[in-house]
Amino acid sequence: MKPGIRGTGLRIRTTFLVLPLLLAACAEPPDEKDLVIATIRNIEAAAEDANHREFLQHVDPEFAGAQGFDRRALKAILLRQLNRYQRIRAQLGPIRVTVHDSQQPLRASAEFEALLLGGQGWLPESGELYRFSTGWRKDGREWRLLSANWSPVVD
Repeated sequence: MKPGIRGTGLRIRTTFLVLPLLLAACAEPPDEKDLVIATIRNIEAAAEDANHREFLQHVDPEFAGAQGFDRRALKAILLRQLNRYQRIRAQLGPIRVTVHDSQQPLRASAEFEALLLGGQGWLPESGELYRFSTGWRKDGREWRLLSANWSPVVD
């Protein structure tokens, strides 16, 4: 081995291990709007994975939905759809979030459109475009779905 080259591999590996940590430390933490959007994406992923328990972890115990649905009714709707379709997919449009800083605990609202698809295989058998209006409450470090209203988008 040539002199001076012996420790080069260790220095390169150390640099690749430490550099991401330094970059992460310098990055600003995500703002509350980004955290609400991330929670919506987690709910979307849980539904697509047919994981109702993960889905419901993001729903506030005091949830109130369209037509007077509570958390238990939302669970029943979700389970009915998961039993009806082998595969559920959602394509969400842009998510518009407003954080209401004056309220404690912290609250937010989010609006978006979603194309909901269901089927037994890779190709969907049914689908419909919905408009969602949701309310959120900050619970410690997590955002929880507090309310949701949805309606089909009709042209």
